[in-house]
Amino acid sequence: MHEDDVVTEVDLPPVALAAQGRPAPSLVVIAGDECKGRVFRLESGELLLGRASDAHIRLEGTGISRHHARLHCYPDGTVELEDLGSRNGTWVRGKRVLHCQLRDGDKVQVGQSTLLKLAYQDPLELAFQEALYASATRDGLTGALNKKSFGEALQREFSFSMRHGGPLSLALVDVDHFKRINDAHGHLAGDAVLARLGEALRALTRAEDVFARVGGEEFAFLLRDCRHEDALAIAERVCHLVQDTAFVVGGARLSVSVSVGVATLLPTLSSPEALVAAADHALYEAKARGRNRVVSAEHSAAA
Repeated sequence: MHEDDVVTEVDLPPVALAAQGRPAPSLVVIAGDECKGRVFRLESGELLLGRASDAHIRLEGTGISRHHARLHCYPDGTVELEDLGSRNGTWVRGKRVLHCQLRDGDKVQVGQSTLLKLAYQDPLELAFQEALYASATRDGLTGALNKKSFGEALQREFSFSMRHGGPLSLALVDVDHFKRINDAHGHLAGDAVLARLGEALRALTRAEDVFARVGGEEFAFLLRDCRHEDALAIAERVCHLVQDTAFVVGGARLSVSVSVGVATLLPTLSSPEALVAAADHALYEAKARGRNRVVSAEHSAAA
């Protein structure tokens, strides 16, 4: 045998070993009102699917019930689906089902248009899918949703509010004198402030709310089922939280404050664009009145 034909046995490198992990089940959003590409890992146990805040897999698509279906996930990877008496039904392989075992590649329709796909992937593939989704929907610096995702969420939450009659409030948050921070300390310091701010503000976000970065130093809280007075209280907490947060750059503590404009859907604010315009005007008023404050669209000059 020629020496070039000799096969040498070697241990697999760590990455290859990780890829050989047992494929795990997940549900991937592939169509409908939801963010396409979103991945839900299916851990062993019972998982509730629906639009309620206590659902493990929360979906907001049209026609999805609060408690729509339940997934029974077993340690061997088997997944069973049980419809919970949903109004619009649960469909698998084109048929409405009450209970069935799911197979790899099955497409599950819940509500009127949301389509999910069951996929079994090894740990590396699953992590890659989650990273793709995060990079497409989130701002890399602050961890908040990006502007495109905010626009999609705004349309979705507006439709939800119209269907169910609940209030929808928007708080626009802008860092005061951010240009001074960049000019005095450099853009890296400015980025550090935004990253710390994003971390602090995410802690205030409820599971049903949307937190996004919508501009260079501007953020948005889209608050579901939140009355105007409650939205104002949240905005005041934002201001106090920012004042109390330590922003340390290069060993120096920077003083940071924010201005906030708040608007809530009313008969006179009957579109997503009108809601944003009202909150933006209130934010302008907050800056004009000296910054580091909250202004309500109902009490601004535009009201």
